[in-house]
Amino acid sequence: MLEGGLEHQVFFRKRSGRVFKITKPPHFGHTWYLKDYVRNVIWCNAVFEDDMRLEGVIERRDGVSLVISQPYIHGRSPTEPELEEWFGMQSCVRLGKNRWQYPDELVVSDAHTGNLILMKDGSMIPIDLHIDSLGNRRV
Repeated sequence: MLEGGLEHQVFFRKRSGRVFKITKPPHFGHTWYLKDYVRNVIWCNAVFEDDMRLEGVIERRDGVSLVISQPYIHGRSPTEPELEEWFGMQSCVRLGKNRWQYPDELVVSDAHTGNLILMKDGSMIPIDLHIDSLGNRRV
């Protein structure tokens, strides 16, 4: 099991090369609501090319959980200055703690060092950002 935070239980399946996330009932991730959670997955796939997949539904005594998966990304967590530099290079503006707005008014949140992976080549891969608003983007 991997560290999953408040929203998910997280598991890595080596054979598939994917990380599986199971929402913690009775809520669906940070949004609490199924519709908003699924919309965020769709938006993240469109914006960040996350390749998140809906894998299934689990009924539990305390509620329903969704199971999603995404590819395992090998790298390291960035430092706060590296994260700030990455958003700055994209001309993003900090709106608050872990919240950024892109020039096209796309707004992301939960953008802390545990939700991005820094690759050896210096690129940064978002793995669990929340899209609060698409701004002027079309998906």
